[in-house]
Amino acid sequence: MRAKPSLDEFRTGGGDEPQQQAPRKGRPPKQSTDGPEDRITKTIRIARAHNLRLKEEVLSDVRQGEAQRSESDLIDEALTLYWKHLDKRKQKPCEAA
Repeated sequence: MRAKPSLDEFRTGGGDEPQQQAPRKGRPPKQSTDGPEDRITKTIRIARAHNLRLKEEVLSDVRQGEAQRSESDLIDEALTLYWKHLDKRKQKPCEAA
């Protein structure tokens, strides 16, 4: 066991020997077109049915061995498609009845 670091060692980040980070286990980093700086944290309330469907879709991706997406990724994709749909509707000329 190592001895407790002195207060100076603690403030500077450790002892004399450089620390090596252990390789991370788990899923690979997300391949997203948006960088981390392009996303913000947003807390929303959604219907229970939507929440269940999101969890099922993420689990389905894992079972099929596809690239893993988070629930946030799925919501982002859905909103992107929704905005494109709205933009197309706005571009169409108004048809009088």
